[in-house]
Amino acid sequence: MVIDHIDREILRLLLKDSLQSYKELAAQLKMSATPIYERIKKMETAGIIRNYTVNLNYSEIDQFIPIFCFISLKDHTTQSLKLFEETVGLIPEVCDCYLVSGIYDYQLKVFVKSIDQYQTFLSRLAVMEIIADTNTVIPLRKVVDNRPLSI
Repeated sequence: MVIDHIDREILRLLLKDSLQSYKELAAQLKMSATPIYERIKKMETAGIIRNYTVNLNYSEIDQFIPIFCFISLKDHTTQSLKLFEETVGLIPEVCDCYLVSGIYDYQLKVFVKSIDQYQTFLSRLAVMEIIADTNTVIPLRKVVDNRPLSI
């Protein structure tokens, strides 16, 4: 699907507040609600809009510690990559996992409630014989928070 300038503006508005009604979006774009609805449905069907989520402040709910864990694998066979990705996808503390270039193979973003819980997490990773090395980075503070990309 090719998106035009109106679709892009709809996306910008939804990134700011995805709870806006079609009527509210239409008013901001000086259009009627029906074409807004139709455009959004087309973008949903095309997979451009995948879902609507809530951006939680985890520290207000519980004290979660964000941790970045870098992983190096012993080898880079398709089988090893697949095994790692399938296994890490089942670990609830892992929020994001990226295959990366550089000295490490993967970057994980992990949320835990304590350093002890992170140690338990690392112990679960250690049983994976395909892992050669891990490196942990604990951020001191978030400088930029969930800034949407310019589209």
